[in-house]
Amino acid sequence: MKRIIQNLKKLIMTIAIFLASSSFFINAQEIHFGAKVGLNLTDIYGVISPGGPPMGNSSVAVGYHVGGIVDIAFNDNISLAPEILYSTAGTKENLSYTLTNDLAIPMTIVTSGTMSLNLGYLQIPIMLKYKMDNGINFSVGPTFGMLLTSSYLGNETVNITTFTKPPIVSNSTSTPAGKLDTAMNKTDIGFAIGGGYQFDFGLGFGIRYIFGFSQIFKGGISYPDTSDPYGRTVTQGPYGQNETLQISVSYLFGMSK
Repeated sequence: MKRIIQNLKKLIMTIAIFLASSSFFINAQEIHFGAKVGLNLTDIYGVISPGGPPMGNSSVAVGYHVGGIVDIAFNDNISLAPEILYSTAGTKENLSYTLTNDLAIPMTIVTSGTMSLNLGYLQIPIMLKYKMDNGINFSVGPTFGMLLTSSYLGNETVNITTFTKPPIVSNSTSTPAGKLDTAMNKTDIGFAIGGGYQFDFGLGFGIRYIFGFSQIFKGGISYPDTSDPYGRTVTQGPYGQNETLQISVSYLFGMSK
């Protein structure tokens, strides 16, 4: 975490210096720097390869975002608002699926439990903002993310029953956990749309929905094909896209009081 904070500070300073010195912003009426923090409600959606086991029902994971913001006003209504955030993502999966094969020892495998996926990104949204005279604002723009951390934690039970006479029954419980660095793509590109309210003295509140375009898993994992009576496998391609709802509190320094 200390290394992440140090890298965030360096990036914020670098971009702040660039923004302050770039000729692109000569026509800007005002430039204000600030900070924001807030709640993330996240999920991961995507399609498992044809024939792969259904992974159950996913539920929203709760996380957070924190970082620095810049508001570059070109007039009273339009501004460019880049941000540098540490933002979490992920999902919670309720595992519930059954596999039946017809191999040398026919059997049914029933898996149940939960699995959580926890991701952390360096996220850079670049938002075009329209401000109304009453303080309400709307924003839209691309987001760019770089994966910093990735891990999973599970709690699952596997029940195996053979079709032999008498049947052989085996039950096992495990809590798999680990990192997913090699299984994840390092970049994530998305599109954000949101709105909020900005007080004249700098305090602001906002809500934003981020739709991920990038496939976050590399794929390449083989699963038993449940539609194949011989139990052959299929290989999954890249899959999974981030989906995030952010609720934020922000403050811009140097605003009129």
